[in-house]
Amino acid sequence: GSNVSYSLPHVITAPVIGEASSTRFDNCKLSNASTGCTASQTFVLPTIQDGSSMDFEWSGQLQYGATGAACRSDVLAGNVSSTGTFPSNRFCSLDTPNSNDPDALDSVSGGNSGDNGSPIGSNPGRSGSGGAVTTGTVFPDGNDACRDGTATKNPCALTIGQDWQIGVNLSLIEHPTVSSAFGSVTVQFSRPRALGIGDQVKIPLVGLEYVQPDPVFPCVTFVEGIAANSSNSSATASVATRIVENCTTVNSTNTTTNLTTSVTTCVNVTVNNTDDYLQCELLSAVGYQNSDVQLAGWNISIDVARSVLNLVVGSNVPPMAVIMFTVGGFTATQSASVPVLPDEALAEVIRGSHMTIILKSGAIRSTYSSVAGDPIASYAQGRPGNPPTAPGLITFTAGNVYTFRVYAYNGRFKSEAAETLVQNRAITPPAAPAYYSEESQEAVGAAFFFSNLAANQKSLDAGTKVTPTIPAAAGQETRVGIFFTPARDVGAGQTITFELPGFTGPDYLLLGEGTDIPIYDNIYEVYGNSSECACSATGTISTPSKTYYVTRDATGSGACNYTSPNMTGMAANATEDIPWCACSDCACSLAGVVSTPTPLYNVTGNCSDCDCTAAGVVIDPPTIYNISGNCSSCACSDAGVSSFDTADNLKQDWTSGCEGCTCDGIGNATCSGGDDPACTCSYQSCNCECIPRVCECGCPLFRECTCGCPVQDVFECGCYQNTTHPLVTQAIWSGYSKSIVIVVSQGTFLPRDVPVEMWIPKDAGITFPATGGAPIGNTGGVGGLGHVNAYKLNWASAFPSASQPREGFLIQMTTDIFWRTDVQTVMVPENLDRGVVRTRPLTHLTVDVTATDLYITVADEYKFLRGQFLKIQNEYIFVKNVNATILEVRRGQFRTTAAPHLIVTGTAASGSCGCADNSTTVGGGSCVCNIVYIAFIGATDPSVNGGIDTATGALSGTSCTIGGTAIEGCNPSGFNFLTQGVGLRTFQSAFLEGRVTPQVRYATACGGTFSSCTSNCLCTRTTPFAGYEFGNNGMLPKGNNITIASPGDVFAYPLEYKTTLALAADALVDSLSLAVVDATGLSNKYIRVNDEIMFVERITRGVLDVVTYQSFGGTGCSCTIQGTVVGPEPPCSCVGDKGVNCTEAGVLSATGGGGGKGFLGNFNFTASDGSFATIEVTSPGYSFTSTPTIFISAGGTGCLNVNLKPVLSSNVLKVTRGALGTTRAEHAFGSSVSAVLWPSQTRQSTPGLRYNFRIAAFNSAGISPFLYPQMKLLEVFPRTLPAAGNVPMEVILIGGGVTAANYTLYIGYTNAVGNVDLGRAKKCTSLVVRDVLGTRMTCQSPSWVGARHSLILHFQSGTQEQIAVGNNWIRFEPPTLTMVQPAQLDAGLPVNITITGRNFGKNSSVVTGRMQGATPIPCTPVRVVTDLKAICTLIPRTGDVLTGDIILTVGNTWSGGGQSTRASPQSKVKEKPAPVSVEATLPIDIATVPEGSPERITFVNSFLLDVANALGISRTRLQLDSIRPGSIIITFIILADPNSVSAPSPAALAVNLAAQAADPTSALRQGTVTSIITVTLPPGTEALAAAEAATAATVVTDGDVALWESSCVPKSYTAFDMEICYDCCTYVCEIGAQVPQVGGQDVLPGYRAQTCQGLCLVHCGYSRPIVLGV
Repeated sequence: GSNVSYSLPHVITAPVIGEASSTRFDNCKLSNASTGCTASQTFVLPTIQDGSSMDFEWSGQLQYGATGAACRSDVLAGNVSSTGTFPSNRFCSLDTPNSNDPDALDSVSGGNSGDNGSPIGSNPGRSGSGGAVTTGTVFPDGNDACRDGTATKNPCALTIGQDWQIGVNLSLIEHPTVSSAFGSVTVQFSRPRALGIGDQVKIPLVGLEYVQPDPVFPCVTFVEGIAANSSNSSATASVATRIVENCTTVNSTNTTTNLTTSVTTCVNVTVNNTDDYLQCELLSAVGYQNSDVQLAGWNISIDVARSVLNLVVGSNVPPMAVIMFTVGGFTATQSASVPVLPDEALAEVIRGSHMTIILKSGAIRSTYSSVAGDPIASYAQGRPGNPPTAPGLITFTAGNVYTFRVYAYNGRFKSEAAETLVQNRAITPPAAPAYYSEESQEAVGAAFFFSNLAANQKSLDAGTKVTPTIPAAAGQETRVGIFFTPARDVGAGQTITFELPGFTGPDYLLLGEGTDIPIYDNIYEVYGNSSECACSATGTISTPSKTYYVTRDATGSGACNYTSPNMTGMAANATEDIPWCACSDCACSLAGVVSTPTPLYNVTGNCSDCDCTAAGVVIDPPTIYNISGNCSSCACSDAGVSSFDTADNLKQDWTSGCEGCTCDGIGNATCSGGDDPACTCSYQSCNCECIPRVCECGCPLFRECTCGCPVQDVFECGCYQNTTHPLVTQAIWSGYSKSIVIVVSQGTFLPRDVPVEMWIPKDAGITFPATGGAPIGNTGGVGGLGHVNAYKLNWASAFPSASQPREGFLIQMTTDIFWRTDVQTVMVPENLDRGVVRTRPLTHLTVDVTATDLYITVADEYKFLRGQFLKIQNEYIFVKNVNATILEVRRGQFRTTAAPHLIVTGTAASGSCGCADNSTTVGGGSCVCNIVYIAFIGATDPSVNGGIDTATGALSGTSCTIGGTAIEGCNPSGFNFLTQGVGLRTFQSAFLEGRVTPQVRYATACGGTFSSCTSNCLCTRTTPFAGYEFGNNGMLPKGNNITIASPGDVFAYPLEYKTTLALAADALVDSLSLAVVDATGLSNKYIRVNDEIMFVERITRGVLDVVTYQSFGGTGCSCTIQGTVVGPEPPCSCVGDKGVNCTEAGVLSATGGGGGKGFLGNFNFTASDGSFATIEVTSPGYSFTSTPTIFISAGGTGCLNVNLKPVLSSNVLKVTRGALGTTRAEHAFGSSVSAVLWPSQTRQSTPGLRYNFRIAAFNSAGISPFLYPQMKLLEVFPRTLPAAGNVPMEVILIGGGVTAANYTLYIGYTNAVGNVDLGRAKKCTSLVVRDVLGTRMTCQSPSWVGARHSLILHFQSGTQEQIAVGNNWIRFEPPTLTMVQPAQLDAGLPVNITITGRNFGKNSSVVTGRMQGATPIPCTPVRVVTDLKAICTLIPRTGDVLTGDIILTVGNTWSGGGQSTRASPQSKVKEKPAPVSVEATLPIDIATVPEGSPERITFVNSFLLDVANALGISRTRLQLDSIRPGSIIITFIILADPNSVSAPSPAALAVNLAAQAADPTSALRQGTVTSIITVTLPPGTEALAAAEAATAATVVTDGDVALWESSCVPKSYTAFDMEICYDCCTYVCEIGAQVPQVGGQDVLPGYRAQTCQGLCLVHCGYSRPIVLGV
């Protein structure tokens, strides 16, 4: 329309990928030779007309292909007829007035030409006669079919004015006081194309109506405009009237005016009311663009009749701008408890007289020629067919660039062309993704703690500490502590499931908020009666000691009295001055132990050394003796014995010679030392006496204390958890899944790298396993993995081309392995360098940022920003952590440069620049508030090989080379990665989070609805939903965020609605059957009715109803319980009896019926006549194969004429009630019955409660085929492995992951249900993914044995589990034997034989052995020492001969089948031949070698060495017996060789030695001491040697080339040809006449098959490197 203007181009197509030969991306601007842009082909579409070709408006039903001349060349009266309507008679405008046109209504002055050449007048084909009707072909298709590509016509057209639709998100703000009302509705949308002034956006508001006035928001009440109708076609509402009630409104100039008058006319709210059914309400609303620009000039109206909100665009809107309006004054059309408004809507965009034509390859083509006065002469139009009629159909060539131009024409003229401003490339839907590498569930490692203490702990003993984390006792209820640190943010509403295998408890239990059992944070609070009570962070309790009174009592002469009110109860005396005499030193320890001072005593007596003991016992001093006597030398000993000395009484004779004498001796009476012996000494006698001292001592008491410590105060302290967890307020325990499911609280999240610690109290009733202990986590401690309801998908795709561009990927997911229901769809945009795809305004800075800052501050707190990308001006920033409004960031992402960013820039018109709370600019002028945008990234993942590489596999693109390098890549599916002549692989990933990742309603579940499918559900390619717009992939609003069910919560298991209950069901124990409307597909399924889950054992027959009368006359006939006919009479009639005389209600049962059971019913009666009034079936029963007899089993007193007839139904289910931990309950008639998907479906290759995914690429042309995940083993090399293991293996496969973290490769077996039999499987070690396509991995083989094993790849990540099996691919090398020691055995004696060889394995339990001979003897046991060595113990029985071959069989049925060593010369044993005693005589004087001399030793050694050398045997086989004289006669013994059955026997050696003794030239005679020797043998030695030689074993050799090798030759070393060769070879070898030989001997029948298999594996190439063929 002419009143519509646009500020930006309407559609912009920007090709960025050109073909290899393209010039400037084929984006030509001119059509001339110098630019090389001359059109090579031109197509013309059919002509297009509106509903009336003769009016002034472009309106009505569009039509195409009107034909015939534009105008008649003559104007004659005969041509003016009532049947000559346009265009069969085309009368067009004439050049001059008053022409010869006979139409009387022509304007004399203006001719018959109206504006723009339109005809006027009364001609039936002209507007004046009302006959101006276009007669082209009406476009038959509606807008939806045209948009989604299902139109029957090509091209097709949208209704005039229709443009691409917009997905609108809706949100409601509940009315604060009025139930079922809403204060406001917020609409938000973003459009990839611009909107211009005058465009209209029509948004359906299902379930709402607009009311006025609004009692809470009484701002504005609107009066409806005058609606146009049939009687008043000229009426319009160009100006509407507002009744204003003291409010503030926004006028057209975007300024605020306070309206206080009662009536105000507002000229800015005009709207055309031209629809008979329209009731327009002009609304007051506030709108913003990108959250920062307030919108002005937009008109908002409500179509009350249709509940459609109409927005008239008042300002130009660029592409991708976010528009948001809030409109108040709505109420719901139903109860507020019922959801009334969806959170999304699909809005129409009306753009004046805008016309949209949609065409694709195969569109109708036309031709024409222009001549003077006839702009479309010789018009021709093709039609589809085989072949299509001329001029045919339009064929677009993918990759070519097309320009479009449009002409208008009238009766005489064709306009100039309007041409598109950019070129458009023809494209086809993209190729499907190439490889689905891996799907993994997000997991977090957790530590578990279990305690048998309650949450509240108490310590009573003084000084003790108690911890609440002591281990729980087996079989007892326990507290459960769960500690973990998430690796990424876990959002609100998401769940984490922790499995506790072996634990028991309630069937199903809700925990946390709203229940009696809280979830505690790991925070302990202290309680008690002392301020010194303390509680550690781990819950350890510290309790202060008890306090005690101190009592004192002093006695004794030194005691004193002291009275103090503070004395009693003191724990110490330091704080009070108590006299010592009052026992101040009494004390009590902290433990209450009394400390009493020692009693004190005084010492009295007449002796100074009197003393007392501590106990007051007198210590008498020792007896002291006083001396008395007449000599000074008197003395007393200690014992009181006296002594004396006479030296002082010396008498000397002073005669000559006595001068020098001395008197000494007793009494000094002896003279000595003098010269004269005549000298004498005389002495005087002494009287001496010893008198003892007498002491009197005493110990009277001075001070004795009696002390006491009675208890003063006892302190009780405790630690308790009373703080509920702030982030996890709800959890679920499921006894069925033995798991705890925690739910992240709304409005919060679990931050990445922040520990989460919680406790579930003992009251929950979760019980520790009686046996088996707690689960062990990955790190070895008690713990496990918590599975988050989030998944990561990895896949790979070819690089897109110009003709097959890629806008993104669609991911569909379901819990239904058959894809029939519960389908959810996610869209992941594509960007080849994982750069920014789109941005959205979020907030603004509050602190300026420098180029080096690693922290930025924003205006609002957004916890979800952790791990997201932001854009500020031209810089992209990664958010590492969030702390309120402060963000820790990584700068300069996506090759942008870190730069300074100011809060605002520019100059204000007045005041200063700033940012408002809503991030709008304040200050006017050139002020700009720098917005912080959130940026969304695409699918391509640079963490996987940088996101792109050239490793597309072998040049053929169809194979993988064993041993290939990572540079070469592995492409076993033969996917064509060639794009523009270059092979490129791109790697994508997506992270899907429950309740976080938005759904889109872009594609159907394979042709069904958005979430369900009825047929072809595992489709190759999905279809867009009805009305999907070609080229408008972003048109749909976001759906609800995806839901990901937890396997731990049975009530979260996805459901598939099936049917309804045909009868109510009670909760009785014996109620084991359900009657449903349709039982199809429910056998062996779990079903859910309300909150009870049941298992359907089978579909059976039961009693649906019991009637008193049977109707006759056809399907339209029935009978009431009283026998009244319902239906026409005749033919309808009723036969039966209503019963009489009942005085009591009763219970009904059934008998007979072919063994049916479980039927129950009841009845009531009519009081007037005792007839049956009502009959109710309470349980239909089951297994009724014939009609049972219904009888009254209880009650029913007095009932007569009872003739009850059962109505059987085959829609009855025999069920197990209360399954999966749910509880029996009553269920009403008509209750929904749904299949519980997860436990009802099994598939061996994909076990578990898992989600299923499929991925497709899309662009504007359509959707690619789906890529379904597949884990499949294709090849392994080598297939024959040594038993010792540790050999490199290489596996070619599909679905082998990006890393090996979730994969385990086994060699072994699966069990009956297809899972890995861990008891019969060995893990390969060092598993490494060698190609991120998931197509090649390597590992080291395990040590294992057996003839046939499967290669098993097991993948598990949370609920996701898959198993791939290469059946019987692996064979371990058979054992080989190289030596047995000893080989010659002592007859009849037990012996340990050491067996040397290889491939014995490392497990003695799978190895058996025997001696195979005339009398076979088993090894009892065989002990495997190493892979190269084993020991066989032979215990012969009476009569057993120890001669034969030692045979080892390694492996058994359990370990893949036994394989045995072959009989060979190296395996033989035999009984030892008898030793031989030999006598040798040497002519040597025995005296020269005396016994015991060194000469004797040298001689013996030399002799034995000469003999050993001569015989060629070991010196150890010779044993010296004796040496005696006679020259020298030596007797020695020749022993058997224990390690060789082929060694010469002792007898043979003896005969040989005798012969050499007689031969001067023999080796013996050349010896050092045996040059002259005579040998004497025992009789019969020669005969014994001959007999032994006759029975000696012979050695045989292998035969020539066998028939099976010459007959069966592989054509090539591909898996297919090698398999054919192997089948042929084993057949000929095992069945043919030629028997395979080993060692020149035919193999025994029992070993033929395994011998053939080994020979054929080698012959057919399985032991050589191969190139995998597909």
